[in-house]
Amino acid sequence: MRAPLMLALVLGFALVAALPAQDSKVEPTTFVLALPVAGLATVDATPNACVDCHTQRGEVDFRLSTRLGAFTMGAPDKVMRKARATVPDRELGGWHPAIKPVSFQNIPASCLRCHRQDSPNAPPFSRLIHVLHLTEESFTRQVGGGCGSCHKLDSATGQWSIPSAAEK
Repeated sequence: MRAPLMLALVLGFALVAALPAQDSKVEPTTFVLALPVAGLATVDATPNACVDCHTQRGEVDFRLSTRLGAFTMGAPDKVMRKARATVPDRELGGWHPAIKPVSFQNIPASCLRCHRQDSPNAPPFSRLIHVLHLTEESFTRQVGGGCGSCHKLDSATGQWSIPSAAEK
C-alpha cells in the first residue's frame, strides 16, 4: 500500500517541478493530429463536399435538387424536429421553399443566401447542416462521413474551407 502512495507522491512532485514558473515563457506544444484529414493523410473521396455525397446511387436519388424539391410539399418530421431545435425561438413552416435550378450550380454557397447566421426565416446553415449530418448513422457510420467530408484543410496555409460546386 505504501509503494503506490510513494510513487504517486514522487510523480506529483516531479510534475509540479516540471511546470514553468508563471512569469516564464512557455513554448507552444506540437502534437500529431490523431484523426486523418481527408486529402492530407488519406484520399479525399469528397473533394467537392456536398455534391460528391448527394448524388444518384442506383435507384436512390440523394441529389439536393430532388431531396429539397420533395420538401416543398412538407419536410419529414424527423428533419423538422432537428431544424426546429437549431432555432427554438423561431417558427418554421415545416416545408422548404422552391429553389431555382440555377442555385444547384453552386452548392452550398447558394444555400447561404437564405441560411445566413442572422436569417429571420431559415435556420443558420452551419447549425442545421451539423445537426442533420452528424446525428445520423447513415452519414457517420454507413458512408463514413465526418468533418473532412465537408471541411477541407489547405495544408500550406492552415486555412479551412468548404468548397462549392455544381450538382452532378
